[in-house]
Amino acid sequence: MVKDRRYHLRMYPKCFVGSEAVDRLIKHAGVKDRSTAALMLNVLQRHNVIHHVCDDHQFKDTYLFYRFRVDDGTLPLSRETELYIKGHQLYHEQTLLGNSSVLKLHNESGVMYDKSFHGAQLVNWLVKSNKCSTRQEAIGLGKDLLELRLIQHVTNEHHFKDERLLYVFHPDLSQLKVIDLLDIHERPRSLSLDSSMFSQKQKLASPCQPIPPVPPKSPQMPDATAADSRPKFQIGSPEQEESQNLMSESDNEDLSGSRFQDSHGSGAVRFSQSPTAEELKNPDESCRRQTLQILGDSVGFGFVIRGDGPSYVQTVDPSGPAAKAGLKIGQFLYFVNGEYVLNKDHVEVAHIILRNPQQLTMDVLVPRHQASQH
Repeated sequence: MVKDRRYHLRMYPKCFVGSEAVDRLIKHAGVKDRSTAALMLNVLQRHNVIHHVCDDHQFKDTYLFYRFRVDDGTLPLSRETELYIKGHQLYHEQTLLGNSSVLKLHNESGVMYDKSFHGAQLVNWLVKSNKCSTRQEAIGLGKDLLELRLIQHVTNEHHFKDERLLYVFHPDLSQLKVIDLLDIHERPRSLSLDSSMFSQKQKLASPCQPIPPVPPKSPQMPDATAADSRPKFQIGSPEQEESQNLMSESDNEDLSGSRFQDSHGSGAVRFSQSPTAEELKNPDESCRRQTLQILGDSVGFGFVIRGDGPSYVQTVDPSGPAAKAGLKIGQFLYFVNGEYVLNKDHVEVAHIILRNPQQLTMDVLVPRHQASQH
């Protein structure tokens, strides 16, 4: 789709046609209709991810040329963002292209880890494939990826080393989709990795995927550990666009019989058995309804939602507007700007939120364990 194109005797390198991008999202990313796809691409343009080749047009579902700013050098990248992109490219080459020479099934102290690799193996591959010129450079890259938590030692006991120590990529890298580009963060400090994902209790059934990811109905980049998470379909300033990352899904674990819980105090929400929209229509004593007024800042509202109906709050930026208004992880969205949303998936809810990026009125269902804290 991205290629050099000629128009009126002029060549435009590395660009794509607006209508073809819409076609691709519908065909390959599960987007429901053309208007939704066009809206998504407009959001990417507002965040300076893409732009018209002459900067003359907003994104339109028509025969106009657009380009990713990363392809023409007009995207200001922080060091963290460059590393994040590089980490995803490495993962993509090793998995999605089906030619992995590094990721294998390994046994570590009686525990099987699928798609894992030894530090020395990754260093060898980086040098052999000319991605790094020296082993020392490759070791430095491995350390940077680990500090961003794009990779992690399987038992979380070692930094990255050029040794036979076992590592895995962050599991959510396999779930990168277009909508995740809209999870904007102030800084891409790290992916949200739950250390329990890499515990020695982890078995082959879920070595790199602690839970089945909650699949969005349309295209779906990480965390409360980073604490700068921003809402899906976030309207923010162009300066923030380089820090796009993947919000991690959470561990499938139930604590104290609760259906939802904050991971590590401010991480991604955990589920063991998510209630249905029908069950939440008439909540019992396990939930109470609360109305919140949230005023957006220059970045957005400061939270991320997930879910196929009901939608729930997955991550909240502790310093953002939503947290100040009282929004917490694990709360279910009941009404948004006066519209009943309990049965809507997170993409549909995001569209409603987008209608007024400055102010948001929400009725949420507060879990009992949260209500008792007030």
